[in-house]
Amino acid sequence: MPEPGDNTATIHTPLRLAAIAACLWLAGCSSVDWLLPKTEEFTSLTGYIETMQLLSTGDPATQAEVFQQAQIAVRTDPTPFNRLRLALAYAAPAHPSHDPKRAKALLNELRASPELLTESERQLVAAQLAQVEQVIWLSGENRSLKGGVARKQRQTRELGSVIDELQKELASAQSKLEAISNLERSILLGNGQPDSGTNSAGN
Repeated sequence: MPEPGDNTATIHTPLRLAAIAACLWLAGCSSVDWLLPKTEEFTSLTGYIETMQLLSTGDPATQAEVFQQAQIAVRTDPTPFNRLRLALAYAAPAHPSHDPKRAKALLNELRASPELLTESERQLVAAQLAQVEQVIWLSGENRSLKGGVARKQRQTRELGSVIDELQKELASAQSKLEAISNLERSILLGNGQPDSGTNSAGN
């Protein structure tokens, strides 16, 4: 329980409410504006939540429009709000422009200038940065595993080719050995038979 005069709860309340709001729209609530008081800081948080919501759950046309608007906003007016919104747009999953590496770069730029952000925005940057770093790491692990599987499959195919070739050589050797054995039997049988012409002359 915070002591009187302790502003820890006040500092963290905006981001906590924003997190609750995000959970609510993920659960199916179409609007969460009622949860956020109408202050400048909460209005900013609402904008961030709305961007992530539309990019995560919107149809392809809506996703493309929202992402393009975020890009244009940064080009025309690169405020911390617009830059953070674009970073969140890159970080949001389930849309074609999802790019965690680009999101990480933008978030690092914002983290380097904390004086330009509110306390809630600084916490949001830190949370999103940890998330995109995890996504990047998992993506790298996934690529590594896929590469390992591909190598094993290639080695298996190569081994299969070697086995096929060895089987062909073995079949050929067996065929030659059988031919030689047949020839030897023919020679032995030929030498073991009496010469009929010689026997007749002796009689």
